[in-house]
Amino acid sequence: TGSTLAVIAFYCKRPVHTRLFGLFAQTLWLIYTIVTFNLVAALQNMIQIVAALLGLLRDYQEYRAGRALAQKA
Repeated sequence: TGSTLAVIAFYCKRPVHTRLFGLFAQTLWLIYTIVTFNLVAALQNMIQIVAALLGLLRDYQEYRAGRALAQKA
């Protein structure tokens, strides 16, 4: 399921959708790596999850800033 979501993420045209699908995919892979006691892969998945969350936060801040400018105009 994680691999399927990752493939879907690669075909998304909007970066926010890519990040969301990637976030879910990495979360599933994180669960798998914890169950199999693969600590290096778990660390790598955690880094990718944090990167996706930071990207989503940046997208949200840009969205809010754009809305604020549109309301002032």
